[in-house]
Amino acid sequence: MDGTPVFNLVDETLDLCKVTEVNGILNSTTNFILEETAKGKAYDDVIVEGKKRGFIEADPAMDIEGWDAAAKTAVLLNVLMGANITPVDIERKGIEDITDEQIEYVNKKGNVIKLICHGSIKNGKVIGKVEPKEIGKDDIYSNIKGTSSVVTITTDLMRDLTIVEHDPEIEQTAYGVFSDLLRVIKNIK
Repeated sequence: MDGTPVFNLVDETLDLCKVTEVNGILNSTTNFILEETAKGKAYDDVIVEGKKRGFIEADPAMDIEGWDAAAKTAVLLNVLMGANITPVDIERKGIEDITDEQIEYVNKKGNVIKLICHGSIKNGKVIGKVEPKEIGKDDIYSNIKGTSSVVTITTDLMRDLTIVEHDPEIEQTAYGVFSDLLRVIKNIK
């Protein structure tokens, strides 16, 4: 989520809270693809547009197959919940098999499909999952448009806290790198 201060929020603001669950839309490429194809645009045209705009890689397979989302989920679960897992440990299903017919069917019901990242504690162990899900139009996640991202952190004391990053550009990504470097430097002392 580029420069969104998720780790600092938990470390510095939610002192004494235990994170029990994490949910989010963490891959802007798949979010954009699903949204644009739901508008009736051809998949190949959507990919070309995203490449022109600079946020879809030359080979978008890592995004489309859910690997990028699994990596981000693993990082969140490791930092926020002490999981000690890798992206391979995340149960993963990308959007590669979603058809235009499925998108149209879900749309007719008034819903959308989003690639959802999830982490929780089951039987004392942190588990993670990435999968496409049908989301109702009244859910906050259905309103995450374009290249925006969202994460919901659930804690024992504060319950659900949701952060939305709206259409990030290169400045937010650069700030994220800068912020991470500052965090590392502060923790070296």
